[in-house]
Amino acid sequence: MPSITPDDDVFRHLSLTYSQNHGSMYRGEACSASQPGFKNGITNGAEWYPLTGGMQDFNYVWNGCMEITIELSCCKYPSAENLEHYWKENQVASSSVRLRTTC
Repeated sequence: MPSITPDDDVFRHLSLTYSQNHGSMYRGEACSASQPGFKNGITNGAEWYPLTGGMQDFNYVWNGCMEITIELSCCKYPSAENLEHYWKENQVASSSVRLRTTC
């Protein structure tokens, strides 16, 4: 069951900003037949898999800090020779989110 926060619209906006500025993420295609695809390339993390006691929840509840997780590729442990490809694939999307946030 997803955890909806009072800032859900902001979380969705930032996530969609990333997804829409990525070459393929917005299509929401699954990495394989055994994995889910996500509408517009985004999901609420609790809807994907439950996690209790994570830093994102702690920082949000106790410090008011908003964090999102970005899965850069389908491969959890890419080889070193693929890192430049993943950087190029995610560079514009990453910059587009950074331009909409402050620290």
